Amino acid sequence: MATTPRAARPQRTHKGYVRIWDKAQKRYVMEHVMVWESLHGPVPPGHDIHHLNGVKTDNRPENLALVDRVTHKRLHSGCLLVEGVWWKPCRMCGELKRVDEGFYTRGDGSVLPWCKVCSVARSVANRRKARQKTKARRAAWEARHGGDRPENEGER
Repeated sequence: MATTPRAARPQRTHKGYVRIWDKAQKRYVMEHVMVWESLHGPVPPGHDIHHLNGVKTDNRPENLALVDRVTHKRLHSGCLLVEGVWWKPCRMCGELKRVDEGFYTRGDGSVLPWCKVCSVARSVANRRKARQKTKARRAAWEARHGGDRPENEGER
């Protein structure tokens, strides 16, 4: 009795995408990429295939779109494209702001989850916490060693 080899069965990734065995390449490939490439050719460098309805298992050709990586990242990070302008809600204050004015972006085009105002406030709070920890460590050291602290001890 012949059974289907385990490698030939479709699998689901931990992120919910469907992978299928490609006999020609002798490896698993993402089903949505295979569907796109069978109709349009190879995915160009710097581009991804996006599921328009957000359902990762819906690999019908009409549900797939070719988008550049920056656009794809923004679509999956909560950004909205309105009349050619990207908008995003700040994860900290919840305010909807323009990505190009109200958020810091990384070199790869991805956007930080906090607006500029909240990012600065967060940095200041983190800096204060770090200073408080340093003061507490110094006080503990001095309590253990009678206050005779060598120069540069604990400063890094």
